[in-house]
Amino acid sequence: MKNRSGVEYEFRKLSDKLYEFVMDKNELKYCRFGGHDGEDFVNDSNLGMFDPSGGPYIAVGMEFKPGETVSKIELIDGKILIHAREATGDKKS
Repeated sequence: MKNRSGVEYEFRKLSDKLYEFVMDKNELKYCRFGGHDGEDFVNDSNLGMFDPSGGPYIAVGMEFKPGETVSKIELIDGKILIHAREATGDKKS
């Protein structure tokens, strides 16, 4: 897939319900990370969202692939990991 800046990205499946967000590392150096609502800090092992330059904006609770919703986001050793669960139709935007 391509974001609005034309940069390729993918959700690489690592195992059942676990994906790595993959994009050119030069583009990811401009990525924003955020915690959960009400938190005073950003915890890399339990992020609320991430937003690389040009998108896509991804947050916990959003459907990121057909039928799959983000349940947890982690930043581990420079890799963005997305834990998924079956989508229930309650998309967050």
